[in-house]
Amino acid sequence: MINTKIKKYLRSHILSGFMLGVVIVSATFVSMYYDSIDSAVNKMNRVVVNTSKMRQSIQDIDLAMKKINNLLPKNYYEKSHKELLLFALDDIKAVFKDAEITISSFEEDKGELLLGIGIKTSMENYRNFLKQLEYLQNLRFPSFHLKTIVIEKSHYKQRDDVMTSKIEGVLKMPVGRLKVNI
Repeated sequence: MINTKIKKYLRSHILSGFMLGVVIVSATFVSMYYDSIDSAVNKMNRVVVNTSKMRQSIQDIDLAMKKINNLLPKNYYEKSHKELLLFALDDIKAVFKDAEITISSFEEDKGELLLGIGIKTSMENYRNFLKQLEYLQNLRFPSFHLKTIVIEKSHYKQRDDVMTSKIEGVLKMPVGRLKVNI
């Protein structure tokens, strides 16, 4: 009788232990599954955030490329660099209407095409002279690099009260073609 009671208790304890083991293993698997799902959700959220950041970066790059394209002359891809420098020289001649303009020959230095320019003009209107200098300094492509400005009193056009200015500088642009097509 004691033996049968012990056998019953032993069976129920073994069965309870087995059930407890199944519950513990199931809880472990559920916990691992929950952690896996949580990790996958976090990774998906990072992908969504990174996708929006990448989209914004692409828009920023497109905007920068458009700005660069706007700096280039309209006929940049159709004309040679020497022609573009000469077109810029024509524009300078239009701004400095009554000036004597001298140029040097084309040179290449450190990956840039250079065209030396000398401008001699009267300064009958100082404000107009400053606007002309501002025009030169605002040239972007090709750019103008000022070397010297000399302002002196002279006998320009047989008048003693006229100042003469001499501007020397260089028109520069890169030798190679920029590839900024959008």
